[in-house]
Formats: sequence, structure tokens, C-alpha cells
Amino acid sequence: MPRWQADLMPIELSGKVGAKADELYVKGGHLIEKYGSEVGEYSGLLDKHFQALMQKEGIDTVAQYHQAMVVDKESSERLRLLMKDSIAGDARMTELMNTLGIQFPD
Repeated sequence: MPRWQADLMPIELSGKVGAKADELYVKGGHLIEKYGSEVGEYSGLLDKHFQALMQKEGIDTVAQYHQAMVVDKESSERLRLLMKDSIAGDARMTELMNTLGIQFPD
């Protein structure tokens, strides 16, 4: 996964091998406790935008994803800009990003 995509994710694993669900944390603090429903809604919308982009670009397999998003830096940058435009056109998504303190990566 390219860094720009990871930066859009509100939840990260603790990094411990064998981490349990209660060891998840949210970037920027413990937002999951305060904004659990917003995190869920944001994650669903993010996935919707991402899946639509992958479908539009004909990226159907893990190998195609890896090539377009990780190996080919120019392709990844183009996809980042398309994703940014897609999200910018979604008022609810940008509202949730503001609430959760998530900024679109440069």
C-alpha cells in the first residue's frame, strides 16, 4: 500500500505481533472512543471511493493493484490525484475528514 493511501486510513494496528482488537488506536488520539460512528462512516465512504477508482481504472487483482499503486510511482501519483478529486467532490467525506483530523496527503 502506498504511503498516501495509508495516510487516509483512520485506524492503524498497534504494530505488536498478535495484537488484539482492543489494541487498535486511531491516528491523532483515541478518536474511536469519541467518534466511533464517524470513523465507521468515514471508513465506508473511503472504501466506496477507492473501490470505484479501482473499478474505473480496471484494477481487479492484487498483482494489478501492486503494480499500479506501489511499483509504478507515476501511476500511483495519478491515482492519488484522482482519489483526491473524488473525495473533494464528496461534502460528507470532507466533513468527516475535518472531524477526524485527517488531511489528504500531498
